[in-house]
Amino acid sequence: MGPKKLPKVQKDHYARASFLFQAANFHLMHGNPELSRMMARGVDLVSKRAVLRLLPHLKRSICKKCKNVLVAGLTMTQSIENLLKNAPHADILVRTCMECNTAKRFPIGKDPEYQLHCDKNLVS
Repeated sequence: MGPKKLPKVQKDHYARASFLFQAANFHLMHGNPELSRMMARGVDLVSKRAVLRLLPHLKRSICKKCKNVLVAGLTMTQSIENLLKNAPHADILVRTCMECNTAKRFPIGKDPEYQLHCDKNLVS
């Protein structure tokens, strides 16, 4: 069973969201964080209006509170936290936005072989 074909209208929405995300990254890297935030907000608006299922990698790289593009060392900090000192299965990746101090937590120690659903299709 091959991949589903998307209707042209939905392809246009995905293309617009992709363009806005790439433009947001470009403007952030070239020293214009305000314009970058506007573009990232546009990605969120397009995805909500068109009811798009964005890739988890893309969703995780935009702050949910301030709509800032998250880049390690530039607009966010990353750390690994483990409240149970002797349990490596309890490792948690903590990503904190430097703009609004919102922290997002992802469990990473429970299953080291875990892959996101979008990454599984690429390997097979």
